[in-house]
Formats: sequence, C-alpha cells, structure tokens
Amino acid sequence: MRGKPRPNEPVAQQLMADQRCDAGLVVVEVPIGKVSVRHEGLCILPKKFNYHTAPSAADTKRIVDFYAQGKFNSAEHVARQLTARFPRHPYAWKVLGVLLDKSGNLDLALICKRKAAALAPDDADAHHNLGNAWMKKGRFPEAEASFRRVIALRPRFSEAHRTLANALKMQGLASAAEASYRHALAIDPADVASMSASVSLLQCNIDRTMHWNTFVLP
Repeated sequence: MRGKPRPNEPVAQQLMADQRCDAGLVVVEVPIGKVSVRHEGLCILPKKFNYHTAPSAADTKRIVDFYAQGKFNSAEHVARQLTARFPRHPYAWKVLGVLLDKSGNLDLALICKRKAAALAPDDADAHHNLGNAWMKKGRFPEAEASFRRVIALRPRFSEAHRTLANALKMQGLASAAEASYRHALAIDPADVASMSASVSLLQCNIDRTMHWNTFVLP
C-alpha cells in the first residue's frame, strides 16, 4: 500500500523562506510488515553546509535526455536529487516543478515553482510556470500577478499576454482580458489560441448585451 500525503503548504513555505535553511524534496519508503508506506516531503538543510553552486552540464543533460525519451519518472528522480544537492540553484526546482505538474502532483509542483521563481526573480519562464501552477489551483489573482511579472521581464512574450488574459477572464474582468488577448495577437498574429479566445469573449459580450436589450430595456 502506498500513500501520498500532501505537504503542509504554509509550513513548507515558511521553512523555505527561512534564511537559515534550504529545502530539498525527498521520498522515503518505510517497510511495515509486507508492505511499505511512501512518505514524500521537504528535507531541511542548514545553510552552513558547503554546497556546489550549480548542477553540471552532465546533470542537466541527463534530465533533458530522459525527458526527450519520455522517461519522465527517471527525469523526476534526477531532478529530486539535484534539489537536494543544489538547493539554492533555481534550475532543479524549475525542472522538478514542471515534472511534478506533468505527473499530476500539483501541490508539490506549486511549491517547487514558487521556490524556482524566488531563486530566479528575473527568469520570465520561472514566473510563467508559476502563473500556470496558480491557474491550475484556481488562484487567479496570484496567477495574474505572476503573468504581469513575466510581461514586465519580457514584454514581447505573446503567450504571457494570453495567459494573463485567461487569468483576468476567470476573475470576470472581460474588458481587460480582451485587451490582453488583442495585445497577444498584435505581437503574434498567428496566435490561434488568443484569436479564438478573443472572438469567444467578444461573442459572449455581444450575447450579454443582446440579452440586456431584449429582456430589460422597455
């Protein structure tokens, strides 16, 4: 029997914000009779330890190769090892967040993506990953903030304007969402997703206006 307890997110965030320690993700399997129980969570590491500063090219190539081969579990295993070995380097957290998201572990994916964005505040991709994680958790104001950070870092990133529009739409901010969709299309006229969403939003506004005129006005 295997269990996957969810981490206590507020505690995890507090620990990772503590300047006296770093955190790495670990998995421990404890044998109980003929079965084993799987525990997954954060390993807290004192900052006084002498860590290497960054993963090697060979480390990153292993993850890239596993991912390209569709061996996502193997890529995740290597990424977990790297968060323990290089807890202050954003690469491992960034990759692990994407892999955990892919496996459906949204709670840990969010923690990893927040860590990556905190360690790399000027990395637009890290913030975009975080915004997408917030969207999946239904935390649309937080997603909006992440996507606005992406756009501040990379104004011509059309996908960020589209995902910002999605976050605004989910908050009922139709006019602002439409403006963001149009901005995405201005940057990339071939952005079919933005075009489709913009047309859909416009049609929704037209339908709402027609409904108002038909049933409310004299």
